[in-house]
Amino acid sequence: MSLSAKGNRGSWFAVVDGERLPCIHEYWLSSDGQYEDPGCMPGAGRWPKFIEAIESSRRVIVTRSRKTDSPDRKSGVSLARTAYLFVADVEQVEADEQSLRFKLRDQS
Repeated sequence: MSLSAKGNRGSWFAVVDGERLPCIHEYWLSSDGQYEDPGCMPGAGRWPKFIEAIESSRRVIVTRSRKTDSPDRKSGVSLARTAYLFVADVEQVEADEQSLRFKLRDQS
């Protein structure tokens, strides 16, 4: 499965069907549709705008990514997007110093 989306290297967003959406990594997604990214830092860098976009649009693009170990990162890994998979609606968005969490509802 693959999605036609357009993003830029280093951006946490991509455009699909004219809509700019935040991209999330399939790596942090469980089989029951729960997403949890332990690298979340809600008050730092690009995180505030990224979290705000997820909360306001309630939609994300799920991406496949290449993983490398990165001990200097909070999560211990670095992920580089390799493919856009699908757009999903989300609910129960929570972000704190521990992680960014939400549940996927529908996929398109």
